[in-house]
Amino acid sequence: MRIKYHDSESKFPITHVFHLLGRFSFGVMYLFKLHLSEWLELKKQLIFTDRDYASHVDLIAKVHGLQKAESYIEKLPKSFRSEVVYRSLLGRCASKGYKKKAEEIDL
Repeated sequence: MRIKYHDSESKFPITHVFHLLGRFSFGVMYLFKLHLSEWLELKKQLIFTDRDYASHVDLIAKVHGLQKAESYIEKLPKSFRSEVVYRSLLGRCASKGYKKKAEEIDL
């Protein structure tokens, strides 16, 4: 994911921003990272990759739950519904102990 700033052609990786944010407390930062990601997506200042969508799915699942994350995946362009996106959801299921839900995910 890359951010355009000041209407220029210069770009910098969003991972740098998230790396800095990662140094704060997890609970608050998950919500902040999700809001930042949603804002950047809304402003169309991003160039998303499937890995960026996977990170976004993980944040949605952490903050709002698995159902919201699944709904988000359904709205993604098909070209970005890759294995890495579904593995992110699968990882959330595993971390919460949702074995039955994890078995439903079709990679």
